[in-house]
Amino acid sequence: MLLLGLTWAEAAEVTGYVEGRASYQHGVDGTPWETVERIRPTFEGALHERVDLVATPQVMLVQGRDPVEEGYRLLDEQVGAILETAGCSLDAPDRYDSADDVLSVERLYLDVYHPKIDVRVGRQALNWGSAQFFNPTDLFSQNLLATPWQERAGVDAVRTTVPFGERHQVVAVAALDRSLDSGRFGVRPTFNVASTDISPVLGYVSAANDFGGGMPSVGLDLRGQLVVGWWVEAATDLDGAAIEADGREGLAPRLSVGLDYSLPVLDSFLIVGQYSYDATGVEDPALYSLLDRGLTVATPSCLPADAFPPSGEPRFTIGRHYALLAVRAVGFDNWMLSASGLMNLQDRSTLVVPSLAWAPGERWTATVGGNVGVGEGEFVPTASMTQFDYGILSLDGSGFVPRWSGYATVRFSL
Repeated sequence: MLLLGLTWAEAAEVTGYVEGRASYQHGVDGTPWETVERIRPTFEGALHERVDLVATPQVMLVQGRDPVEEGYRLLDEQVGAILETAGCSLDAPDRYDSADDVLSVERLYLDVYHPKIDVRVGRQALNWGSAQFFNPTDLFSQNLLATPWQERAGVDAVRTTVPFGERHQVVAVAALDRSLDSGRFGVRPTFNVASTDISPVLGYVSAANDFGGGMPSVGLDLRGQLVVGWWVEAATDLDGAAIEADGREGLAPRLSVGLDYSLPVLDSFLIVGQYSYDATGVEDPALYSLLDRGLTVATPSCLPADAFPPSGEPRFTIGRHYALLAVRAVGFDNWMLSASGLMNLQDRSTLVVPSLAWAPGERWTATVGGNVGVGEGEFVPTASMTQFDYGILSLDGSGFVPRWSGYATVRFSL
């Protein structure tokens, strides 16, 4: 086994990158700046004629703003006197407590190829759906609109792909979370009919410690090309009782409908428009709270773990109705300009995400960009949205919300 590993390491191809990033958040309390250094190589090599091994370790160092430390500072400033009477220490834990805080394995999987079936086993990136950023059929949803430098989190899973005919296939996925007490399972066949990809989706998300008490879902993903590219992606959970227990009535449909069009301008010019609906969001903007994004408040060890509970699972948006407009232009000797605008159609607040990238050589890329909130509402929170009440305690979280943020990144490809 050791000899096999050494042989693979010698033959493996190395890709990946080394990256440095600096960012600034305007309008927050505490330290507004952050710097990040990342080394993320990917090693890929054959263990056998039909078996490849891929590994992506990552070393990442972060300086400057620490959300955990800022959370403890918020508690100390606003309710420290109350907690002190209970003997609570408000010293934040160290940012780096072990090697795991610096070194991680982001991808580690085997690809097994067969004429009739392909299997990928291990930590991998998974993403289903044709829509932009909001994918109702995705069992492993992660929205990267505001963090375009970020890769998808690795999922420990088995993915099986079975092609049939010339343009059809079935993909099945079984994944467990890191604690091995819950999982996500899905089947997605794709049929190409009249130049349109038709993908019904069956999914199941198990409850923690109870693989019989989870949430089934069904969905449909359509994508085609008729002068313009188009897609319709929709899904809903099926367990109405579980949804009602979570504070909602009936089922929870989610929908994304969009178009894209490429213009013969510069090297490439693409326009994207999309409408998204999410019944799991808050219907009335007057009831919006940043806690609806599943934010957690730092909890000192002397208090119960649920003393400051989140309102739900982490999510990118709060409301139900959104419009997305995005443009991307490439030209002028490896320059790329992109801009996305996401509007909450209920309160009209908008998140604008511009970026400008320049590739001066085959391996170097420099990017500047940011996030800017416009209007007043979800993306420019009001005072009521940042006020968190827990029994006799009341916290003002406005110091955590930037008015705008900017970043600059330099990346060298290996």
